[in-house]
This record gives sequence, structure tokens and C-alpha cells, in this order.
Amino acid sequence: QSEDADRPAYVTTAANGLADSCTGRFCGEDLHVTHFNFSVIVSAKSVLPFMKELCSAKEHQFRGYPDPNQPDQTFQPAQTFKHNQITVLESKIGSINPNDITHRNYSYGNENVVSLDLVCEYIFDVKGYERLIPEPVKKTLAGEEEEK
Repeated sequence: QSEDADRPAYVTTAANGLADSCTGRFCGEDLHVTHFNFSVIVSAKSVLPFMKELCSAKEHQFRGYPDPNQPDQTFQPAQTFKHNQITVLESKIGSINPNDITHRNYSYGNENVVSLDLVCEYIFDVKGYERLIPEPVKKTLAGEEEEK
């Protein structure tokens, strides 16, 4: 496993994602697609509700971008949007032994807990965040190699 295996990855081809994509989405002109992974410890009975909430539509408000050329910032009236941007691509559930050296200093309560490892896909609407894309990401998406 490479040192970059735990880093989020922009998915430009089927070969550079963190998992096989059941969505078939790749970065393009309208969408940028990233894969990321993380682990959580949750109640055994909360695994599916946790994943459902992760993938549910979220509401946010947008008031426009700040103008760096204006000393006094004014924003547009708030617009409310609701959408889902996360898809679970892979999940793995593991048991937790609360008496194990790794976990014995944590209090998980009286319920059984499990470790939940997820690989997810996150999509960005390019028009919505184009002004915020960092230069290294622009270079990566343009096919330029990052210096290490």
C-alpha cells in the first residue's frame, strides 16, 4: 500500500480511485469526483442509520463569495440548497473488544460497538466551487505531476 492510500483522491479514471466505483463517475467539466476513506466506532445497531445519515441530503445556505477588492463585504440574500454529495462505495464492519489494550481506556457504554471502515465518493459541482479550487488540484486535474 502506498503512502497516499489514505489520502483523498480525485478520480479521473477507473484506475485511480480508492475503490471500484459503482456510480461510474469520474472528474469532468461539470463534476469533480473524489474518493476518501475513514473509520469510526459506532453502536452495532447504529451502523445503517449512520450510513443513511452520511448519504442523506443536507441543507446549506449560500450568500455569494467575498470580493477581495471590496473593503466592506456585502453578500447576496441567502439561497437555500439541499443535496446529497456522498455515496458509500465500500464498507467493512469489525468487532471491538473493549478489554483489548487499544480500547480499554475508552468508555463505549453498555451497548456493543463495532468499527466501521468506509470508502466514499464525494462529488463537487465545478461551477459551485471553481473559485475555491487550490492550484495543486488544478494541476493534478490538468494532468500535471505534483513534485514530491
